[in-house]
Amino acid sequence: MSKFKSSCFNINISKDGDKYLYNSFSKACVRIIPDKAHTLEEALNADLELPGEAGQFQAQLLKNGFLVKSGTDEVEQLRYMYTRNYFAGSVLNIVLLPTMACNLACPYCFEEGHKEIPLNAGYFPALRAFAEKNFAGKKVVQVSLFGGEPLLKATELLDYLKFCSTLAGKHGVKFLSSIVTNGVLLTEKISEALIDSGCSSLQVTIDGGKQTHDSLRVGKDRSPTFDLILSNFKRAVSIAIAREKKLHFVLRINLYNQTDEAVKGTLESIPSELRPHIEALFRPVYSTKCFNSVNSDTHETLTHYYGLAKKLGYQIQQNTYLLQQCEASGDESFFYITPDLKTWKCLTDMGHDAPCFGRISAGGEHQIDREKLAAWFSNSDPFRDPECLQCRKLPDCYGGCILYKVKNGKRRCKTDALTTLPNIYA
Repeated sequence: MSKFKSSCFNINISKDGDKYLYNSFSKACVRIIPDKAHTLEEALNADLELPGEAGQFQAQLLKNGFLVKSGTDEVEQLRYMYTRNYFAGSVLNIVLLPTMACNLACPYCFEEGHKEIPLNAGYFPALRAFAEKNFAGKKVVQVSLFGGEPLLKATELLDYLKFCSTLAGKHGVKFLSSIVTNGVLLTEKISEALIDSGCSSLQVTIDGGKQTHDSLRVGKDRSPTFDLILSNFKRAVSIAIAREKKLHFVLRINLYNQTDEAVKGTLESIPSELRPHIEALFRPVYSTKCFNSVNSDTHETLTHYYGLAKKLGYQIQQNTYLLQQCEASGDESFFYITPDLKTWKCLTDMGHDAPCFGRISAGGEHQIDREKLAAWFSNSDPFRDPECLQCRKLPDCYGGCILYKVKNGKRRCKTDALTTLPNIYA
């Protein structure tokens, strides 16, 4: 009687002349030594215990998910884990966008055309009331600051973070905060205030090398910003180190027809002693309604740049979406709050109202349209799709972008090269 079987999520990968075996469920990845390939294949295909070296291989393959016990339904296990995570509810994660305005004029900005949403006069009082009604009983509350440029509302946001931290402490709830900023307004005073407020993550963005950045990520008067942003970022990192504060500093580098020399120049512009405190994150610039241009940099090029960053001493930001497509793959415990107090699952295309599922009332009640929230779950659930159920990449992709499925009625598989995934998960 069979005792083992090969995992349905095993994937063979070739990279730089080497061969690897990757399991998208367990995230384990092993390099296949040529003279051991036959023994590995024997261990993978045998349904009973083998003696000698092949048996030792079996034990390791079983431990790392490449082999599973006969009768195991991996897809059903994954379905359970995905659904449990979707409806977990113990972590409340809200992203505040008190303004859609920005002090930069990046041509690819997805928020273009939505910057005139006026700030509701009761925005922060309503958020305080919401916090008082919803923080208790949670294990973790995370408040993220986004925009537009959130530091245009720095005073109000810092006051709110202080309020939330105090309230969370009162209820015995772990409180985390984070900010994504373009870095232009990241003065010494604001850096100190963010760090002292308990901010756990700070991300700034650079568009590749200096030349590309200063042609794209410019001020309203077309002024360059590369040197200013990096200077502000380096100072913030130095302040945190001096105060012995543990923060996740993230340097996101947007890739738009970049050369190795340009990206390397940006990475080397940060002193080597600061790099171990910074996580590198790379993303290709993609087309939007406002920006449509050919880009030679794609997800398939990420592995190369991550390798370059690691060689130069940076940490690599890990993929935290282990059981979801993105942060929008979750129930009402995750949402964005725009200046008009509307709540959204996704802001990639604010011209489509499917992701907008509720509103925060003046009294702090989250008024939810359950029908829209249920429809969002239906579109997010890849286990309703026969093609997804047969795909070895399912635990990495989960059917791709939810909003794309909503808008087009079909799935769009993630384009991330499988050679990238093991590095990001590692």
